Amino acid sequence: MSKLVFDLLTTRLSHNPRFTSANKSKPQKPVDVQLATFLMFNGGTNTNCDSLLLRLGVSKGSVINYCDRVVAAVEDMREEIIRWPTDAEKRETKAHFAKFGFPDCVSVVDGCLIPLLYWPTDDPMAYRTCQKSAGINIQVTCDHNATSM
Repeated sequence: MSKLVFDLLTTRLSHNPRFTSANKSKPQKPVDVQLATFLMFNGGTNTNCDSLLLRLGVSKGSVINYCDRVVAAVEDMREEIIRWPTDAEKRETKAHFAKFGFPDCVSVVDGCLIPLLYWPTDDPMAYRTCQKSAGINIQVTCDHNATSM
């Protein structure tokens, strides 16, 4: 993830009340720390839980809380992020892609494999990749402005 995307996502997540502590005397870590922890734990290479705990100086419970919080906050944004384009947006996207020889194209799709450090205990074979490791395949559909649908 680029620094720009990380900063944009941090800004979007920072408005979510999940990152505001109910206990004012014990505030949560900043959103960027929680997001970075989530990304390192779920997508880092050669990162196991113990090395992550040592590097970040947080408890295992905190890592789990940060990860749960980030996932829930991203799920909270799904209605504003995932939607069908309007007719005007479709016309604009079609016009853009027509210049490149794709006259009826209203979106593009790309995907990648997110490696998992640990095999999930629930139905582990559902996470088996073609490289025989654990992972999750994600796909994103977006328009010519890289706006996800």
